[in-house]
Amino acid sequence: MTTVLTAVSLGILAIFYRNLPPQVPLLYTLSWGDEQIVTRPWLFLLPGLIIMTGVVTAFVISKLKLERLLLYICLGSVWTFQLIVMLGLVRIVWLVS
Repeated sequence: MTTVLTAVSLGILAIFYRNLPPQVPLLYTLSWGDEQIVTRPWLFLLPGLIIMTGVVTAFVISKLKLERLLLYICLGSVWTFQLIVMLGLVRIVWLVS
């Protein structure tokens, strides 16, 4: 799942990167206006975040082999987080393209 979401995210960035304006909104938790704006290369933070959570999850899964329920909860939570990050990237690209 991590590989698929990373590939989709990087594919979206590869296709639409030239069409994006020099500055895009990314930091939605900050106050409205210029504080939310970052330059285009910062969008690669989102696929990086997906990869990082996948690596950490692989490490955690190797430690949780006996605890099936905890393993499934961890996997479900990470996949949900990764999907939300990827959909956030899609939304940003769709709004500014």
